[in-house]
Amino acid sequence: TVLYALLDGYPWSKAVIAVTVFVSFIFFVTSADSGAVVLSTLSSHGGAPEEDGPRWLRVFWGTVIAVLTAGLLLAGLLSAAALLARRWRWLTIALPASIAICSVALARAPTALAGGLPADWQAVFCDVGQGDAALIRSGPSSAVLVDAGPDPAAARECIDRSGVDHLDAVVLSHFHRDHSAGLAAALDVGRPVDMLVSGLAAPADTYAEVSRVLAAHGARAVVPSPGARFAVGWTSWTVLGPSRTIREDSEPNNNSISLLVQVQRDLAATSYLLAGDLEPVGQGDLMAHSGELAVDVVKVPHHGSARQHPRLPQWAHARAAVISCGEDNDYGHPAVRTQRAVHQFGMRVLRTDLQGSIALSTGEGGILVTTQR
Repeated sequence: TVLYALLDGYPWSKAVIAVTVFVSFIFFVTSADSGAVVLSTLSSHGGAPEEDGPRWLRVFWGTVIAVLTAGLLLAGLLSAAALLARRWRWLTIALPASIAICSVALARAPTALAGGLPADWQAVFCDVGQGDAALIRSGPSSAVLVDAGPDPAAARECIDRSGVDHLDAVVLSHFHRDHSAGLAAALDVGRPVDMLVSGLAAPADTYAEVSRVLAAHGARAVVPSPGARFAVGWTSWTVLGPSRTIREDSEPNNNSISLLVQVQRDLAATSYLLAGDLEPVGQGDLMAHSGELAVDVVKVPHHGSARQHPRLPQWAHARAAVISCGEDNDYGHPAVRTQRAVHQFGMRVLRTDLQGSIALSTGEGGILVTTQR
């Protein structure tokens, strides 16, 4: 509009305006990806990792892009109104250009699911209270569920918030109630292709409860062998352990299924170590039989309890550590020394008791974190 007012009556005025609109169009196309990264960090608790830049800078650029997009939408609406009134015929150039710019900016900007999660999430560690439940994405609306938490309602809420309407597989690391009691609600979300369970049928009461749930849903349980590999959609995982039946300390904990998981979507890939409630004996067995490891994210075993093998953080070589535990729980989870240990090796600590459900995705700066609170 300013250009038209200044150039009205001059030769080639419309050509100058058209070139200006085209340059603006190119600007939005080339900057939309960085804007997507900026906007997706705005809802993150504590911001993205340090390599993504200071939080104030991300907020500033996110605000600029949002204001520009809103301004262009308004320009498009005003242009349409002017055309309907048959005035300012030069807007026949500006109207389609404004709509094109707005369409590109909005189409390339990140979208969010109804639950507030980024549409490109790759893993969600659910806030289910004092327990574990994680969704590993396998497709646009499907996932693999690793553990189901202690509360069916909390497990179902997390699944629904994540936009998942089908589970391709369910893994129960072991049969303690804080990992298995939410199974019935999970199996209501379409029958999974595979149901992988721990080989140790203990504790007996919760094992029997899980068996009844599986029978009621017509699901079949399979005990995977160490080294077994599975793949579905965007996700693949390898069973790392246990390599044997461990009869020391807490037997259900130390016989938890351990998984090395990878999510590959287009060119973005993330890897995860999920090791149930392994205690030092089980963690030692895992490291002894799995060779060297380097993952993006480790779920700290046993809700971040003090019972950790001192070599585990260094062995995992992770960039972030997720601790799934309940707020003000009676067990003192997570232990201060466990958090110090993972910090010592450069991991960023993420906690469901403080931050709610934690969604992880990838961007130009690496791992992006979006939290419920």
